[in-house]
Amino acid sequence: MADDSLTEQDVRRALELANTHLEEAENVLWTAANRVESPEITDEIESVTQRVWNVQHDLLDFQRKLE
Repeated sequence: MADDSLTEQDVRRALELANTHLEEAENVLWTAANRVESPEITDEIESVTQRVWNVQHDLLDFQRKLE
């Protein structure tokens, strides 16, 4: 059976990729929040965006911990 374990460098790269995708998601959400006509939907999108932002910071904290 092949060794499927990840090195610390692999984990760092995975975190970088995840953060890149989260940045893209954040940008899409902010754009949507700024363009939607309904204040209620804007509030919901901003709430989701805040949670994405929180995950980004958790990832960055973990990346720093690995350094």
